[in-house]
Amino acid sequence: MKRIYFISLLLFVWATTFAQTERGKFMVSGRSSIDFIYSNTKFKGSSIQSSEATGETYNFNIAPALGYFVVNDFGISLQTSYAISNGNTDSQMSQFSVLPGVIYYVPTGSIVRPFVQAGGGYVNISTKIPLSSGGKATNWFNGYMLAGGVGVAFFVRENISIELAGQYASVKTSFSGDSSIKMNMDGFSGSIGFSLFF
Repeated sequence: MKRIYFISLLLFVWATTFAQTERGKFMVSGRSSIDFIYSNTKFKGSSIQSSEATGETYNFNIAPALGYFVVNDFGISLQTSYAISNGNTDSQMSQFSVLPGVIYYVPTGSIVRPFVQAGGGYVNISTKIPLSSGGKATNWFNGYMLAGGVGVAFFVRENISIELAGQYASVKTSFSGDSSIKMNMDGFSGSIGFSLFF
């Protein structure tokens, strides 16, 4: 009799532990990271001298997201993020984005679940660029971002995961004062975050 109770308990724990990404479940996630980004930034336009800067950037990023699983293991999400960057590219940058996207958790049957995610949406960037006369000029750029990444979720509880992720992003923007001036960025980043499933 004790054996039946024990087996029933194990089956119940297994079912609740691995049911986080079932159809109809919600996910709330937050990534707050201080990470290292390698990026390539290009400025182009008819009224400016084209330039390119490749460099290492240190980035502080807050990125809350809300998701809904439309089928088992596959969900849609909406993420907003705010980032502040400073690095050896001689400019300071802040960025706000709104990215609808999709996420897929690989069904492994264990507490470690790889995932793949992709998204695209609006981005607004403020840059502070040094002037030759001293000081800095602030410029605003608007455009879109496409991003994709892979990661691993470690389910520490039945409805809580800690996630490690790597991402590639491509940003295409235009200067708010003259749309012929473009700023394009491509880069890799890594982050750590958490998700709640309910």
